[in-house]
Amino acid sequence: MAGSAGTYGSALLACLKPVAGFTNLGPKAGLAHRPFRILALSGGGANGAYGAGVIAGWHQHPGRNPARLDEIDMITGVSTGAIQALFLAAARGAANPAGPIGALAAAYLDTDDRRVFNNRWPLPLALLLRLSRADAQPLRDRLTAMVTAHQQELTNATNAGLEVYFGTVMLEDGGLYAASLADLLKLSHPVAAIVDVVMASSAVPIDYPPVEIGGRLFVDGGIRHTSFICEVVWPVLQKIKQAGALDVLLIRNGTNSPNGCSSCDAAPASAAARGACISATGEPTRPRHLLGLLMRAINEVMTNQIELGSQYRIAGDLALIAARHPNIKTSLWLSHLSNIDLEKRKIRRPKGRVFDPGYMKAIYAFGEARAAWDRASCKNPSPKEEHLGAFMRIAGPGIAYDDTVPIEARRC
Repeated sequence: MAGSAGTYGSALLACLKPVAGFTNLGPKAGLAHRPFRILALSGGGANGAYGAGVIAGWHQHPGRNPARLDEIDMITGVSTGAIQALFLAAARGAANPAGPIGALAAAYLDTDDRRVFNNRWPLPLALLLRLSRADAQPLRDRLTAMVTAHQQELTNATNAGLEVYFGTVMLEDGGLYAASLADLLKLSHPVAAIVDVVMASSAVPIDYPPVEIGGRLFVDGGIRHTSFICEVVWPVLQKIKQAGALDVLLIRNGTNSPNGCSSCDAAPASAAARGACISATGEPTRPRHLLGLLMRAINEVMTNQIELGSQYRIAGDLALIAARHPNIKTSLWLSHLSNIDLEKRKIRRPKGRVFDPGYMKAIYAFGEARAAWDRASCKNPSPKEEHLGAFMRIAGPGIAYDDTVPIEARRC
């Protein structure tokens, strides 16, 4: 049902609402005893291994992070974040959450290019002859197996009140649309519906073909927003008022720049580091032709403007809520890979591979270790509310928005 049409496609298209079109969202139970919590999972491709590692470490050490995973009320996911959201929902509905959490780890650690896509064409030929460089049938097959195996757990989670939303962009109007996992599970072909939407959320333009749903084409939500909360937070405002607080935990599955260097990072201290910022592979980074210049521009916009812009937008949403509703305390917790983190650990992605097993294992291990961090290891830890486990609080009461300092620099 990859090219969705007819009754199925129409029903599935109806589940994909413009992100301002949701009403009456949120968990069924009252939350007067704790903040309403949203986990936003961003896009990032292979960098999703970092987020998977954070989730694994978070599951193993819940008390060291801002909340337990079973205290999350809503999850939003885009692209690789949509895949992570699926596994997390399955974990919430499982008798033993360790099973789906372990499957999430395997999804990134037991992966290479061949397990994600087929037939990767040279870019010039793809631009002339195809809609994409490759097809993502291997990823579709893996997602179908996962959803089939965990359909009951996904149903259990939504029945218990967990809200999960997958973001994707409709090519025809350029708008961000989201589908609720609970709505997808109610369709006549729920497995196919979930897989179609998550594949659409992950369909990076040029690399992978768009997904047709009800006669419309959908692509990676990251071309509009790599993470989102605004569109689904306003309908649950009454529940947030009851809680008196809103915590957003954002896992940004990406670095600040595609080549591992950014003007927002501190200047590299060593000659080797400066050389890496010129070229991670030892080759000149200056584009040699128009196509190379175009791709560099697209990469910079995708990683810097859209990814960071989505984060700033979430911070702005929280500030607006706090301004309009002074009785609601809002906080934004961030966990992300910085280029400084990668440089210190000499982690580099080899040229020529999109999903490199060695690179993904390295950043998975880093994310897992970061989530296991214990404040007791510091002689003079930072204030408790500013850093917990894999997360730092970059906005909230008494904290001016600041994401420029690496997480470890804030700890002790």
